[in-house]
Amino acid sequence: MNKLYFFIKWILEHIFNLNMFFIKKSKESRIILLLTPQYLNFGDHAIGLAEKHFFKKYIKDKEVIEVNLSFYQFFPQFTRKIITEKDTIVITGGGYMGSIWPDLQQTVNDILRNYPNNKIILAPQTIFFSDTASNAFLEFKSLIQNHKNIFIYAREENTFHMLTEKLVPSHQCALGPDMVLFLKPHIKRSLKKRSNIGLCMRTDCEKCLPDEQIQYIKNILSTQGEAVCEMKMAYEHVEIPVFLRSCFVQAKLKHFAGKKLIVTDRLHGMLFAAITATPCIAFDNISKKVSGVYQWISSLSYIKIVQNMEQFKQALNDFDSCSNEPDYFSQLAKLQNQLFKHYVTKFTEHME
Repeated sequence: MNKLYFFIKWILEHIFNLNMFFIKKSKESRIILLLTPQYLNFGDHAIGLAEKHFFKKYIKDKEVIEVNLSFYQFFPQFTRKIITEKDTIVITGGGYMGSIWPDLQQTVNDILRNYPNNKIILAPQTIFFSDTASNAFLEFKSLIQNHKNIFIYAREENTFHMLTEKLVPSHQCALGPDMVLFLKPHIKRSLKKRSNIGLCMRTDCEKCLPDEQIQYIKNILSTQGEAVCEMKMAYEHVEIPVFLRSCFVQAKLKHFAGKKLIVTDRLHGMLFAAITATPCIAFDNISKKVSGVYQWISSLSYIKIVQNMEQFKQALNDFDSCSNEPDYFSQLAKLQNQLFKHYVTKFTEHME
């Protein structure tokens, strides 16, 4: 079975990433975007899409080479052939760093070891180490502090405080919003056309709510006069080629935009609702990244974060009483304009 899996994976990698085998080293400085997804997680794909859009629009003088996680792990020798010390390495943003996803953290550690002379930028991250993961934290700390040229963006204050208190001096890190907030979906819909309630809950090691509470949420939603549709943000053992990323992400965003309400404990469930002007009630996850990133969008009246069932029922009642709120899209436009104004220049300065 292992040999068969390896053979199928080898074929898929060549089909999905054929262009990668023809990339050469360059005398010019480039941006190497590492560890973007090929696995089907819509939130992570949206981050990769937003990052590529950002580079294309604001850093026009540099070529961008994307090396996805699957290719990096399967063909490390080709990645080494591509990168020179002149290149700036950008490690894609997300919430995979720390002790929750140890294999991914080890991959980040591998990059820090193998490219000690490159400028490395960690795009907006949530970094979370549990109290029992002291060895993993110390390994990461050593690699970060011994690297010659590294800059880290934290996408929420918990990570930012951890960085400044335990890992790096303040001039080597900054707060920056999740890049998905810069996306503008290809959606032109009236709020009146929305229907059904989308329930988008975690089933992995990041979930906080026990199954009984999730069932309780379903029971309450079923009394609201709308069909309750379960929505997924990730599929195990499914991969898509990078060149189809935009199609998949835009289709998922349209799916969100068609809902009257989203209830979720996934960060990008909340952010997909935010950028499609879709009412949303969000619960936190184990790393607190949902509540942390919520601070960037707290001005949006149609996004509510709750900590318990009583707050959930209250938020649901609040939405029922103002379900035809007319200015969701204007709130979103104002927020995105503010984010662009304050953070595009900052991001660009470090990427160049």
